Amino acid sequence: ANEVLQNFLQSQVATETSILQSDKALTDGEKVTAAERAKKEAAEKEQELLRQKQKEQQQMMEAQERSFQENMAQLEEKMERERANLLREQERMLEHKLKVQEELLTEGFKKKSEELNKEINQLKQKIESTKEPCVVSNVLDMVGNLITTVLPAAAKLVLPVAAKLV
Repeated sequence: ANEVLQNFLQSQVATETSILQSDKALTDGEKVTAAERAKKEAAEKEQELLRQKQKEQQQMMEAQERSFQENMAQLEEKMERERANLLREQERMLEHKLKVQEELLTEGFKKKSEELNKEINQLKQKIESTKEPCVVSNVLDMVGNLITTVLPAAAKLVLPVAAKLV
């Protein structure tokens, strides 16, 4: 009976070794599968982060584009308002110069009237050029020239007429 027990135990050792080898192979296979699964999940997570980052960048670019378009529209509106204001001011000055010219003609100041007529023609040309859409620098140049040319001359002409009226 002891011999049978020893034979049984020896046969069990081979079975035990076989089971241990199978268990080790299964465990190794599960580890490989788990590693592959973890790798795949990490790659999917990275892809999702990339998609999210691209989406955020796209939204930011769209927001910048909208902001740029709004700023351009506001700038165009402002330039149009300034051009219209300049045109009104030039037309007001033209009317004033025409009135002063008429007063000078009626009072016999032909030479001053001719000078004023020259200024009036220049102002009319400036008004025409203002009516056409132009670059900001042209508008600024025109305003500067108008102020430096017209206002001192108008003051010189109006003061003697005003003195005579008083």
